[in-house]
Amino acid sequence: MKRALVLLFALAAGCDRGSAESSGPQPTDCDLPGGVAAQCMTIEVAENPDAPEVRTLSLSVAVVPAREPEGRPAVVLIAGGPGQGAQSSYGAALRAFDAIRDHHDLVLLDQRGTGKSHALNCENTQVLDLKQAVSLEIDGPRLEACRDAQDADLTQYTTARAIDDLAHVLQTLGYEKSHLVGGSYGTRVALAFARAYPRQTASIVIDGVAPTDFALPVSFAKDAEAAMDAMVRDCAAHAGCNASFPTLRADLRALATRPASEVTVVHPRTGAPQTLELSGRALAGGMRSMLYAPELSSLLPLSVASATRGDFGPMVAQAALLGDGMGGSLAEGMFLSVICSEDVPYITEAHAAEETAGTLMGTMFIDHLRASCEHWVRGPIPPGFRKPVSSDVPALVLSGEVDPVTPPRWGEHALETLPNGRHVVVPGAGHGIVMLPCADEVLAEFFEHGDAKAVDASCLESRRRAPFFIDFAGPQVNP
Repeated sequence: MKRALVLLFALAAGCDRGSAESSGPQPTDCDLPGGVAAQCMTIEVAENPDAPEVRTLSLSVAVVPAREPEGRPAVVLIAGGPGQGAQSSYGAALRAFDAIRDHHDLVLLDQRGTGKSHALNCENTQVLDLKQAVSLEIDGPRLEACRDAQDADLTQYTTARAIDDLAHVLQTLGYEKSHLVGGSYGTRVALAFARAYPRQTASIVIDGVAPTDFALPVSFAKDAEAAMDAMVRDCAAHAGCNASFPTLRADLRALATRPASEVTVVHPRTGAPQTLELSGRALAGGMRSMLYAPELSSLLPLSVASATRGDFGPMVAQAALLGDGMGGSLAEGMFLSVICSEDVPYITEAHAAEETAGTLMGTMFIDHLRASCEHWVRGPIPPGFRKPVSSDVPALVLSGEVDPVTPPRWGEHALETLPNGRHVVVPGAGHGIVMLPCADEVLAEFFEHGDAKAVDASCLESRRRAPFFIDFAGPQVNP
């Protein structure tokens, strides 16, 4: 109760931005996914600050109070995507932040266009459509219908607007400074915030770095292939995996370059047989998605072997279910509003050719998003937004060694202009580090002392790749 009263006082002391907010937002008790108790509220902002009378947005915020508050900065958890809401992305996994919650409030703001903050959702089928899951075609009419159905000025759903929202929310909540934890696209938000609002930034943790000058998806093909090569090398280095899949590299390449043909698979949810056209590039894309998490990539050699024998069911099911799960938590319209404004327009033909030359997947990701953006809108971004972020705030940079989308090379790139930063590369890890065991202890130490270079990250640096599955009975623990 005392903590709730303190929070109410902080809210009432927040900056006034109009009569709608003069009395401050009213927090209510709520439970986040996973059952963690929080204080939830909405905070109003103008959709377009240059035309505040047109539309306001109610931003959904959840605050998980510290167990032993000592006046330390809050920790803001920023979701990825772009298009994922912080409350759904982190809510069910907040126990992974136990060590941090001892002395820091956790703030989960659903970024505008996501979660409970005016989400820009597109209509999707309620049944997992395998044909759609393996198709590389763009449904332009569907995207245009989604675009036209939004009660929103889609040019206002960019990272620049999001960081201004976040600054206002934190000020309204009474936090003078905060630690920012961003994952994937959330690293771009954290970096941009630190540059624009250095006085409100205590430190940043950027996990799987997608920097402001990183033009998604130009590097996807090269980075995915590097992760695939690492998976093949790791399999070859372990006796059980190498003995079971001695031709893995050749089999993988043969699948990724096969001509399109019809195959019949069993639907993973209905159990009914389904015939669909499957190309090598679609298979390569599915294999890439499995590389995001080492626990899934440990299944990949077995799935490749099955597909080589003509059974495409395991690979199609695993990739489709993963994509369906990720898509269900992502506001597609928000994803496109960011990507079509901040990334795709800055991909030159020369850069695309350089980054995709000789790769299995070629320009498939670039072509896909370029075609999608033809049916969306492009919002303005501030001058200089796409320059690398130079900041002297303490920065802990985290990368998974075999991350197929934001690998360590992008963490190294961001570190070049973060003089008080340190880069920790986690062996055998894929996309996302902060929810791994012991990561919360590393972050808690960093937040306490503010010195990334002195943090003991040995528990992360000593991890190993998850063991490979030799058969579907389970993984084999190799020496």
